[in-house]
Amino acid sequence: MKIIKEYLDSLFLTVPITTEIKKAKEDLLAIMEDHYHELIAEGKSEHEAIGAVISEFGSIDEILAELELEQEEEYERYDDVESVSLDEAFDFWAVTRRFAFELSLGILLLALSMASIMFIGFSEIFAFLGLFGFAILVAVGIGFIISGSMKYVREKRKLDDRPLARDVHKEAFFQLENYEKSFRMGLSLGIGLCVLSIPTLFFFASIVYSAALGVSTFFVTGGVGAFLIIYTSIVRNGFKKMTNGQYFVSDED
Repeated sequence: MKIIKEYLDSLFLTVPITTEIKKAKEDLLAIMEDHYHELIAEGKSEHEAIGAVISEFGSIDEILAELELEQEEEYERYDDVESVSLDEAFDFWAVTRRFAFELSLGILLLALSMASIMFIGFSEIFAFLGLFGFAILVAVGIGFIISGSMKYVREKRKLDDRPLARDVHKEAFFQLENYEKSFRMGLSLGIGLCVLSIPTLFFFASIVYSAALGVSTFFVTGGVGAFLIIYTSIVRNGFKKMTNGQYFVSDED
């Protein structure tokens, strides 16, 4: 239901707030919520119902025309700027997913490099393998971070300060709603692993009497948790950026 309200707020973003507009917006929200509950009663899932409600509503121009209200002429100042198309939006979301994976993997590899270096003190063989693994993991991890970041920045620059097409706005809300469950699961599991990394450190250090193994386990568990948190947050933010207002703005990053 929060997604429906946010979508309606975004539609009226460029409309001057008057008593008449406020009343019309409240009525529309009630209609959308009633329609949502009707679809739920028909057996549709929460995601399907929200997607149907959003897709069945027209643009703000059509809504205001039907309500015989006027909108600010804000879009006229951007007639010479090409709107972000739906294909460009999907390309951006694909690049965002790759960036999220490469950045998260890079950070995980850096955490694993710290875990590998903990075995240097065991023997000469372990010392060699630890140093070799540390160097390889750091190099590959930094490579993933730099490569993914550069591709992501280039893709954002193509869209920066361009207006969003109506179908892009709707699709962004739909994708955001569909990803919410995965985001919550990934975030919860990631936080859980980060918290769990602390007791594992003390467990191995005090009970197993192996400080090196405890520290290694700490970095591995925490690294996996960080991977899940960062990956799901970046992917969700990619959808969220297309729902915040009528224009794509990358400056906040």
